[in-house]
Amino acid sequence: MKIFFKQIENIKLVSEFKLREDSNNKDSYIFNYRDVTFTALQITKPDLTLSRISLGLNAEGLLNKVGINKILEEINSFNRRISTIKIVMQKTEDSNVFFRFSVEFPISDELFNKIDLEPSIKLIMASSKVLIADLLDEEVPEDDIY
Repeated sequence: MKIFFKQIENIKLVSEFKLREDSNNKDSYIFNYRDVTFTALQITKPDLTLSRISLGLNAEGLLNKVGINKILEEINSFNRRISTIKIVMQKTEDSNVFFRFSVEFPISDELFNKIDLEPSIKLIMASSKVLIADLLDEEVPEDDIY
């Protein structure tokens, strides 16, 4: 197993770390962190290694509360302000909006020996809560961020 994946698997609050069964890519895993399911992916090419941790979020009924233009504006604003996190609206279905929140590392696998990945996972979790709260003009309780 690659160092990137070992580092995630060794995080204290990570559970159910396993190979994604729905993927032909042997470098794709799913895991739970504080009962939230994440995906970890690593793509290796001769000149580049890209590692990604991501969270998929289905915001049920969001389109009934917020217009699509406001959602797109907020995503663009968020992506400009916070360069570490990438938010993508993957699709809309009925009144639901599907988002992907991710952190990407364009570095070689060996460098993960020196990186603590837990803060990135926490940042993804917090970003998903902040985005939805911003869209709904709500406050996120400070003790609910992580």
